[in-house]
Amino acid sequence: MNVPAVRMNARAPIQPDLTDAELRALAYFAVGVSSEGSKAGRDVSNRLSFAGNIPNGVMMPVGNSGFSIGTLQIDLGQRPAVARSLTDAYQAWATSEHPDWRLSEAQYAQTVRDLSRNGRAITADQGRPLDAMVKQHLDQFLHSGDGIRFVHEHDVNQVNQLMNGIVRNVRQTPLYQQSGLDERAELITMMVKLQNQSDNRWAPRLVRSMTNGEYENVGDVSRAIDGLRAPSGASDYIESGRNHAVSGAHVFNALRRMEDTNPLYDAWRNILDNPLVDPTRLNADMARPNLVAEYATIKTLFLQHGQALDFIDSMERGAGYAYGRPRPEGRGAATAGLYSSGDDFIVWSLDGVGHARINDSWSPIERDDLSRVRNRDGSVDLSIDQNGLAVPLMHADPRAAPLRPTPQRRAEIEYLDHALPLGVRFAYQEPSSEDPMVARVLDDLPHGSVRPADPASHSPVEFLLPQAERAVRQLEQGRGRQYDDQSACMAASVACMAKANGLSQIDHVLLSEARGAMGQGENLFVIQGDPGDPAHRRAVMKAHDAIAMPVEQSVAQLQRLNDGLQGQSPAQALDERAREVGTAPMRLG
Repeated sequence: MNVPAVRMNARAPIQPDLTDAELRALAYFAVGVSSEGSKAGRDVSNRLSFAGNIPNGVMMPVGNSGFSIGTLQIDLGQRPAVARSLTDAYQAWATSEHPDWRLSEAQYAQTVRDLSRNGRAITADQGRPLDAMVKQHLDQFLHSGDGIRFVHEHDVNQVNQLMNGIVRNVRQTPLYQQSGLDERAELITMMVKLQNQSDNRWAPRLVRSMTNGEYENVGDVSRAIDGLRAPSGASDYIESGRNHAVSGAHVFNALRRMEDTNPLYDAWRNILDNPLVDPTRLNADMARPNLVAEYATIKTLFLQHGQALDFIDSMERGAGYAYGRPRPEGRGAATAGLYSSGDDFIVWSLDGVGHARINDSWSPIERDDLSRVRNRDGSVDLSIDQNGLAVPLMHADPRAAPLRPTPQRRAEIEYLDHALPLGVRFAYQEPSSEDPMVARVLDDLPHGSVRPADPASHSPVEFLLPQAERAVRQLEQGRGRQYDDQSACMAASVACMAKANGLSQIDHVLLSEARGAMGQGENLFVIQGDPGDPAHRRAVMKAHDAIAMPVEQSVAQLQRLNDGLQGQSPAQALDERAREVGTAPMRLG
């Protein structure tokens, strides 16, 4: 669709542009760390990766992908020169550190050939894998200081190529120039991810469409990415990669919008001083003595992008937050951890390495030294082992009064921001509900989406609404469904269910599995916390009841719950909701 120039030019840029440092941080952290160089929250940048499966030792590539390395996952099959330079770097390292691991001439030639294969070549080679011992030794090299530097040099080169190519081209489009800062960040992230994942196969075409005015907003670009491959009814690797990268962009935007009172503020500013700093030389920066801890903490937030937004918000307010198991519990394995109490926080990665910032002082921590006690009131006590004694480290209480309120200007924008579909965000600029930009954003919300009656006067409970909508969108996406009017009804019902059951936040929305007399998707669960954590809280109702209640009725009921819950018991609130839905009361699971 060609949009008349007068329409495209109706909205002028509302903020200065993102800086080059911020754009590099987007490419490296949002696209690289959150999407390319991680798997289920674990950093996989410094090992030889393969996009595909290896059942019974037979390599089955996804698309035309071969072996890859780095935070930006540089595909060696598409860049055979990097495959050769990797083998050369390994040879030099092995000569110095493990002479018995050095490759013979025949092994060297075979390794270069194997690493240089793309997906089609691997398939033509009947899925023959790389020699197992060679791969093991290559991975050990990639974990060494020399290997980390080798990988990072190629990551830096890749970011610079992206900056000089796709980033520069997108910044010149009318769509980019007429978008808010949050939207610009998401647009750049989607396009950098697409270019990095598929080179020039699709990205130039989308840039031409942006230049020609075929897309009215960032959401249109996101939907265009959805249609790049033949629809299969489920999210393909292009879409899922886009989603992870955009989730990283949300973390970026949350960090960018922080007030200077946020204890994470200095860490993020120090990262932006050089987003592509050599990770093996973090200790060498005398001007930033805490850079090792700051870099690791920020990187973990991008790795744990599903939990990072709420954690950053808790730090913004000086509130309590508790996520993660330091040790296995029941059937749940140890996880990454994000904990805060006031202005103190503790963060560790899925690999178990982390840092604590307590009383303005940084210190390294190891997950294996930590233990936790979950209290009946929802708070968590973390202790650290010191010479065999469990010494109290932090009492994290998500329900405790914060040290400071969310800044009003940010609260207003964040509420609108989270109510919008993927790829459509409202920039943090004008908070007034009389502003025509606010009115335009409200008008552009999908039919049936949850809307605040007045963005300037919402109560804290209304943050349940965007949390519910975000969780339902993730649920629908996982089921291969588009978010529609029924989804919006479900999201509003979920917010009511959470409020009526005393949940303070919505982390997940799940459907039941078929079991006994219960049908697939019969029950709808709203979860506060990690579903694998025995301490999580949940509420449940029938799924068909959740979609039967009109959005407007659920929003009105949520407001009544907020206004009147102090004067009635939770059971009374549940009964009132049940009468409106016409079913049995919801219950805590």
